[in-house]
Amino acid sequence: MSMAEPTGKAQGMGRGLKITLILSLAFNLFIVAVVAGSALNHHRWRPHGDIGAGIFTEVLTREDRRALRDAFIAAEPGFRDHRAQTREDMARLAEVLRAEPWDPSAVDALIAGHSARMTERFDLGRRLISDRIAAMSATDRAALADRIDAELKRRQRR
Repeated sequence: MSMAEPTGKAQGMGRGLKITLILSLAFNLFIVAVVAGSALNHHRWRPHGDIGAGIFTEVLTREDRRALRDAFIAAEPGFRDHRAQTREDMARLAEVLRAEPWDPSAVDALIAGHSARMTERFDLGRRLISDRIAAMSATDRAALADRIDAELKRRQRR
């Protein structure tokens, strides 16, 4: 065996790292889909469980959800372009995973770029929700708090 050939144990660790990175990327994509889907399509999709902004999609009024969706689209007019970028990232990831020799730094760069874009969008959603709550009257904030309490109790019964 030459020095350039990895041992069986090293090959196994490389495969394990590949699987871990792929699962991490898949999880990140799932979170982005949940947040974006929640903001844009609440009337068609009702989340179950505590994922991302899940509880907010359950407790905000229809008016608040619409206002948040509109604010998100206004702040992120190229939102639909993100889906195309994600598809390109996944296609590139598939190429990189098949490449020999395998380059873990290329996988890391793809995941880091995707993660940075996802973090930006998640932070935007967080800011928009916070701004929406800050603009509420004391009565509306109390009503929101009541709906949060009720939703938390409902979820505990599951």
